[in-house]
Amino acid sequence: MIKKGFAIEVVLFYILSNFLFAQESVDTEKSFYKANFLSLYNKYEEALPIYLRLSDEYPNNDNLQYLTGICYLHIEGLKIRALSFLEKASQNITRHYKKDFFSETQAPPEAILYLGKAYQIDNQLNKALEEYDKYKKLFHRKQKKELVNRWIKSCELAREMMNKPGDVDIIQPELLKVGKVNYHPAVSENGKRMVFMSDTKFYHAIYFTEYKNGYWSMPLNITMEIESDGTYQVSSLNHDGTLLFLTVPLNNQSDIYVSKFEDNKWGKAIALKGSINSLHNEVFASLSPDEKQLLFVSDRSGGSGGLDIFTATKTTESKWENIKPVAPPINTPYDEQSPVLSSDGSKLFFSSNGHPTMGGFDIFVSERKNGHWQNPENLGHPPNTTDDDIYFVPEGKNGIKGFITQYLNGDDKEATIASIEFYSSLHPRPALLSGKLILPVGTKLPEDLKIQATDMAGKLPPETMTRPQEGGLFDMKLPAGTYQLSITGSRIVPISKQIVLQKDNMVTNLSIPLTWIRKEKVKKKITYTLTPVYFDFNKYSLTSEARTTLDSLVKILNLFSDIKVTVEGYTDAMGTTAYNQKLSEIRALAVKAYLVKKGISPSRLSIIGYGESHPAAINNNPDGSDNSKGRRFNRRTEFRMKGNEANQILLKQNVPPGLAIKQTH
Repeated sequence: MIKKGFAIEVVLFYILSNFLFAQESVDTEKSFYKANFLSLYNKYEEALPIYLRLSDEYPNNDNLQYLTGICYLHIEGLKIRALSFLEKASQNITRHYKKDFFSETQAPPEAILYLGKAYQIDNQLNKALEEYDKYKKLFHRKQKKELVNRWIKSCELAREMMNKPGDVDIIQPELLKVGKVNYHPAVSENGKRMVFMSDTKFYHAIYFTEYKNGYWSMPLNITMEIESDGTYQVSSLNHDGTLLFLTVPLNNQSDIYVSKFEDNKWGKAIALKGSINSLHNEVFASLSPDEKQLLFVSDRSGGSGGLDIFTATKTTESKWENIKPVAPPINTPYDEQSPVLSSDGSKLFFSSNGHPTMGGFDIFVSERKNGHWQNPENLGHPPNTTDDDIYFVPEGKNGIKGFITQYLNGDDKEATIASIEFYSSLHPRPALLSGKLILPVGTKLPEDLKIQATDMAGKLPPETMTRPQEGGLFDMKLPAGTYQLSITGSRIVPISKQIVLQKDNMVTNLSIPLTWIRKEKVKKKITYTLTPVYFDFNKYSLTSEARTTLDSLVKILNLFSDIKVTVEGYTDAMGTTAYNQKLSEIRALAVKAYLVKKGISPSRLSIIGYGESHPAAINNNPDGSDNSKGRRFNRRTEFRMKGNEANQILLKQNVPPGLAIKQTH
């Protein structure tokens, strides 16, 4: 017989278990509706972890698989992760799908449609077309087929463009990689300033960099300067890079703000004056070259539908009024984005998912003729892909160069900023004229040796190379044509020969023997002394003293053509370790750039930054106080030589004994 107390415990345990189970179910259901709410407002990155957790808890719920896949499809850089979720969801669909019901365990027919989209983004075009065809067969109504028919056409166009890719060069500048996700470049028309986005763990950071001495400077985080709360998005810069336009998300809309660059810093971003901002979404803005007209993107009424491109003109009170949609044929019933004019205003670059694309948004260009915009032309593949391609910033009046964002779909979210150059009949890719000067045994190239290619048609200025690479190798990039190649220098017999560079032969290799007029005398070994190059505090620009030192190094390297140099950059101990590491690398880059400018081949030079490590002198006194005299000798670059004659170069430190530190590397 069961005791009475034990029976009561069993009943209580049963009641409590059911209560906890019911509470857990309520909490789970709340999470589901929270994720749905976040997705409704396009907050997919916040909704995703909730859907992933629910998918793990309910692995057989194909509605959760579908919703997780949809989330991934809306997150740049992670879209192909949607494949496995949508593949599973598409196997269990229902025509009677109950949207927003937690009890729903099947997926809607759209799982098949979006599986096709995921395949298309992953460049699996045959599979994408198969899924689109499956989806079409499910419906007979025309309106249900409109979207899938557009996507089928985009898939076919993608196949056509990928089979005939454009002739482009895409380069990713190393210094613009401040994190794993760098995007939305805005570049001034003069090409000297850039602002871009970089995602951190907690917010969307905004960085600023300037183009100096052939390199982009170390990017500076200006998020706090413009007083962004971490959600502001970069739109564009004006001609000289003193006005930064931003998109600012508010409660249920987005507005356009602007920040000014004054007194060497960016000011607080403020809302544009006038009628630009409204109760609708304004998501992008850029100025015309004369800065009298503003192009912006909005979903307000008066356009063709969706997001459209509008213009506004500046009044005498510096307000933006007289708002009009851009004249046909630019806007479509779908979405247009990121309009930017070329520097002469003759071309409009923008993105659209309404004009024929490879999938999602593509970048287009329209030319203005007789005061009217012409039918937009797709820029082709690349830069366009089967994914969304939205931001392109042209350089110069022709738009043959520019900057884009490349999202790298993979296991981790990753994006990078890249420069792109388009080649065509109007801007042909240069041919490569390369060759090797064959030296007599026991001789060296004359210091004053000069290689010159002169255009026989007289259309181009002569191309001159003052110093070949190691081993007598040389190369020049020239448009196709006929050239007179001349090689001159002391103690060699001058050479002159005609060279024809064909359009269909991009590389021409020559082998040219050199003849000495008289035998080169054997020189006595001389030892050369070289000191470090020093920098001012927090600077990487070269002082006159530094240039004198580097000019001496140039003479030495011209004497010894087999020597290779590693330029080592250092800083003092002021500032953070990460900042000093970047600064040391930029100092080394500045030195390398100067040497290359003076004719030293880049292949002979490498760089490395050591930051504040390996100081040559003390940064602080024994009592911990600052020693500015010692720090001066730590802001430096040194040189490591490799080559047969490297032992003829003496690297001398000139740190006073009382400040010196013994080197350990």
